[in-house]
Amino acid sequence: MGGRLRAQRALATDAKDLPFALIYVVDADRQRMQLAGTTGIAPGHAAAPETIALTGEHGWPLAGELREHETCRLVELPPDLGDLPTGAWQRPPARAAMLSISPSGETGRAGVLIVGLNPFRLFDDDYRGFLHLVAGQISASIANAQAYEEEKRRAEALAELDRAKTTFFSNVSHEFRTPLTLMLGPLEDALASGKRSLSGADLETAYRNAVRLLKLVNALLDFSRMEAGRLRARFEPTDLALLTRDLAGSFESACATAGLALRIACEPLGPAFVDRDMWEKIVLNLVSNAFKHTFEGRVSVSLRQKENLYELEVRD
Repeated sequence: MGGRLRAQRALATDAKDLPFALIYVVDADRQRMQLAGTTGIAPGHAAAPETIALTGEHGWPLAGELREHETCRLVELPPDLGDLPTGAWQRPPARAAMLSISPSGETGRAGVLIVGLNPFRLFDDDYRGFLHLVAGQISASIANAQAYEEEKRRAEALAELDRAKTTFFSNVSHEFRTPLTLMLGPLEDALASGKRSLSGADLETAYRNAVRLLKLVNALLDFSRMEAGRLRARFEPTDLALLTRDLAGSFESACATAGLALRIACEPLGPAFVDRDMWEKIVLNLVSNAFKHTFEGRVSVSLRQKENLYELEVRD
């Protein structure tokens, strides 16, 4: 867009040899051409339609210009175009020149420059050469603007990638913090005791969360699979009530240390087909958030079945 605006301003400086000018570019579907800029003539004028079908026979013969790539094609201006701009003269142009605008790169779009000709000047080699220079400058200007836009899009894509990576590692850090916190409670109690050892439920909690940490490390190593879109859920029949009760129960020690009550109500359910690792992340994240934002009272976890759905509810 910036390249076309600069081209319009440049064309407007020579009203004698360019009474009016139009720039058309091919649409992405290559079925029509779109008016991209005008000088000396208003869009919507009979000579400046907003779009021209490449398959039709009305309007400027742009299809032939694109197909044949003529260096400069002269056309007589029919009287049905109405009052044409006269530029610096009192007499409107009787002919116009059409010049191809080469596409820039593989994604660039071809175009056509149409200019009304000075009615008092012979169309000689100098005039023709001048128009070729104009078309070349417009093509270069559009190419530069397109290169700038593509570079801008790449910069925005890289910035978005950086934001996605920051969010990803922030989420991973959060997931690491949960099992580490659950392990530190029993470990600190063991260090403070005379035996300085773990046993019973505390040992099971520490082991279970060490396994979760290992899974998180493996998830990081599999990050490339997720980026490539090859990450797939592994559904298997699971006692969802028992699994949820065990996951939520791992917070009992942390809640007791913080002076909070942990209430777990999971209805007996039939086998549910879930991805155990994904369900584990859901439960641990929700309960962890509830634990962090509860300063007194209790954390409640419930699981129930409603028709064909399972409803997990965590309250702080």
